[in-house]
Amino acid sequence: MSSQWAEFRTPEGVPYFYNAATGESSWDKPAELMSEDERDSGDWVWYPDEEEGFIKAQMYQQCYDGSCNIRTEKGQVFNVPKKHELIPLTLSSLGRLVSDLVLLDDMNPALIGHMLRERCKKDEIYTYVGNILVSVNPYRLLPLYTPSVMEKYHHNNKNNEQPPHVFAIADECFVSMVETKINQSIIISGESGAGKTEAFKVILQYLAEIAGSKGGVEQKILLANPILEAFGNAKTLRNNNSSRFGKWVEIHFDKEYKICGAKIVQYLLEKARVISQSAEERNFHVFYMLTKGASSKQRAELKLKGPEHYRLIAGSGCIDIPGLDDVEEFHEVEAAFERLQFTVTERQEIFRLLAAILHLGNLQFTEYSER
Repeated sequence: MSSQWAEFRTPEGVPYFYNAATGESSWDKPAELMSEDERDSGDWVWYPDEEEGFIKAQMYQQCYDGSCNIRTEKGQVFNVPKKHELIPLTLSSLGRLVSDLVLLDDMNPALIGHMLRERCKKDEIYTYVGNILVSVNPYRLLPLYTPSVMEKYHHNNKNNEQPPHVFAIADECFVSMVETKINQSIIISGESGAGKTEAFKVILQYLAEIAGSKGGVEQKILLANPILEAFGNAKTLRNNNSSRFGKWVEIHFDKEYKICGAKIVQYLLEKARVISQSAEERNFHVFYMLTKGASSKQRAELKLKGPEHYRLIAGSGCIDIPGLDDVEEFHEVEAAFERLQFTVTERQEIFRLLAAILHLGNLQFTEYSER
């Protein structure tokens, strides 16, 4: 008798299975449809792995002391003590790459990591967990932020669901603000190098595109980024451009819902980095930009030398960052100062203060006692 089970797919492309004889449906592949490998004896589990977080493993022997022997997908064999609880794995769950993790039958760290990794391999770097958007940094440019993509999310409707995207979050916030007349908030969090700063830039670009602005306010907000990053970002062991401060940004809209102003508040700056950094890390970018990119006139006025002459920025053993041109970055900061209407005097005072910090860092103190 042939099996009455058949495979179907949801509108989102997620496979499921239906038995025409019994009316039963299941996310898991029935045994009748499994291949020989899928029906292989033994329970499958997730086993911790230093490189990938978790890898698939099969339990093939239960020992008298309560431990078990497992064989990982990498061919490694381990004995797992009874006290170590392993996360159960249903092989059929690996074939369902869902766009919203709440659709998973069993949400656990291993399966979440698998889903995010496999989606990222397909350049699907955004995944929902309910109303939360998870973003995986691909560390390369993807064509996800073009005007045509913005247009899709701006004119989206419930009958034409778009894939998860930071544009969808920004659009929902803007629409909610217009409809409810209540302030909205987006919290962007993540570890160093996760892409928080880039996410903010993309959200601002989207809001500027769909709402418009007066006097190019959104450009002025973006122009503040090179300055904030120069004075607040530094190279760490994990990230060449790590923000060493928190940032709260308010974007103000007028009665026509156009961007009319903004307020940026920075807090929790890592001030200790000015005087000390771990080996192979750097001080704040601006010190290297100034000592490398200052003009001859500026060098003479500030009595500046190269960065290797200053203890506060050379002591960690790292002066240069591959792929980062401190001279070019310094010119961008100067241009941002000018376009944001910092006066010449204000700019000079800022650079004098930076130079003073570097010179003071080279002072040596000797203990002296009167006899």
